[in-house]
Amino acid sequence: MAIIIGLLCGVVAALVAHVLCQHLGGAPLVGLGYSGGSFVALTTLIVMLEKELGLL
Repeated sequence: MAIIIGLLCGVVAALVAHVLCQHLGGAPLVGLGYSGGSFVALTTLIVMLEKELGLL
């Protein structure tokens, strides 16, 4: 369950990054790069925090 929460937070961050990039006039491929980076970064952060809190 904790891993699913981390993945869902990553998906939300990716969606926000992609929408924000498109709103600011970025190219679609740039938005895809931003969303991928945001997904990896936030998912990693959430999983690390869950390990520290003993949820995993």
